[in-house]
Amino acid sequence: MKKILCFFLTAVLLLSLCACSGSEVTEKKGLQVGFCRADATPTEAVNISGGDSKNRMSAGYRDPITVTCVALSNGGETYLMYTLDYISASNAYTVPAESLITEATGIPAERIIMNCTHTHSGPAIGYDYDTIKPYRDKFNKAAVEAAEKAIADMSSAELYAGSVETEGLVFVRHYEMDNGTFAGANYGSFSTSIKGHAYEGDASVQVIKFARSAEDKKDVILVSNPAHATAVSGTDSSLLSADIAYSVRDSVEKSTDSHVAYFIGAAGDQVPSSRIPAEGSTNDYLLYGERMGNYITELIPNLTKLEAGPVELETREFTGKTIKEGLERLADARAVREVATKYGNGAPETKAAVAQYNFSSVYQATAIVARNGREDTQTMTLNAMGLGELGIIFAPYEMFSENGKFVKENSPYALTFVVTCSENAQGYLPSANGFRVECYESHVTTYERGTAENLADTFVEMLNKLKAE
Repeated sequence: MKKILCFFLTAVLLLSLCACSGSEVTEKKGLQVGFCRADATPTEAVNISGGDSKNRMSAGYRDPITVTCVALSNGGETYLMYTLDYISASNAYTVPAESLITEATGIPAERIIMNCTHTHSGPAIGYDYDTIKPYRDKFNKAAVEAAEKAIADMSSAELYAGSVETEGLVFVRHYEMDNGTFAGANYGSFSTSIKGHAYEGDASVQVIKFARSAEDKKDVILVSNPAHATAVSGTDSSLLSADIAYSVRDSVEKSTDSHVAYFIGAAGDQVPSSRIPAEGSTNDYLLYGERMGNYITELIPNLTKLEAGPVELETREFTGKTIKEGLERLADARAVREVATKYGNGAPETKAAVAQYNFSSVYQATAIVARNGREDTQTMTLNAMGLGELGIIFAPYEMFSENGKFVKENSPYALTFVVTCSENAQGYLPSANGFRVECYESHVTTYERGTAENLADTFVEMLNKLKAE
């Protein structure tokens, strides 16, 4: 009898060891949520994203660059939602990391969703700079660490969600002038007075709270802010920063004693108010975080409890037509890029020539050359998640506010949490109003007019399918 018992216990032990080595976390009943934020701050100088990333090198950091992972399950498979302190991340960067995460945890890549906070002061991982190549190892290690610790941290939770309308902290960066023209970030002329914003935006910040019952586990709060992470003053800063992603989550964590994961919402055409009230200060983003944090902190006790059903994921491939330019315009664009590239390499003889081109013209030329070299169509991967009464969309581009608002208003879920700059993010995708005002973003987009509305419709279809299942 003792031999049989010993054999049985040994078998159980071996099975347990196998289950813990490179295999997925053991299934637990009910909603389970885990959290980890791993440090990924470069120790060596790297190119900084946002502005002139080619010539902008880091000389330290204001606040840490981090990799955050939220592990999620409800009686079934485990999903990993990441939010990374970068402007964007390409498949060339995330796919190898996902393979390492799968190897370490057993969770397949299709259940790992990478998203970026879109800070314009983080490592420029979207480019193949020499300084960035060695940094990939640090990112990979941080991504694996975040996954393993988030899974180990998983604990029973209840689901709460809601949104709050902010005032003066999120606004459309496109303006209508008194003379009937439009102007904004990197385009148009402010030679006449501003009549007002070119169209109505969406300053609604969304909040999800996973209230965890265990005494030793903090609650996990997810924030979706529809504003660019660009409150740090000046694009020539040499200090790395997660920008308002850092300041908002830091403010909320201090006031609630919770873990906070920050996501960027439909912010393709919206920015934060970076001049509050210490105008010109390089610490504007800290003031912004405090004020936004106050809105979120006041909302949290008033969140609505939602029923948390099984975690379900809908993935769809979307193919859209790319914009193609005529040969004459393509030739002009190549000429602009040639001058800008020489100037970027420090050739002094090009300074006078490059002065004739503004920031928007150079970016527009870059887009024209790039998209004319692509196929007539381009494909992106869309993800939508259902969790009982909660819906989440992951848009692999910079969605405009009116498209995000459309998805939220037409979703079958009690609340639909909007995440953009997801996975292999493909830049700006202007809405109908964005094209109407001929904004900077419409100059540099890859996809033709109307694609944003088709994508918004597709996300609503995906959410309806999930809800019906």
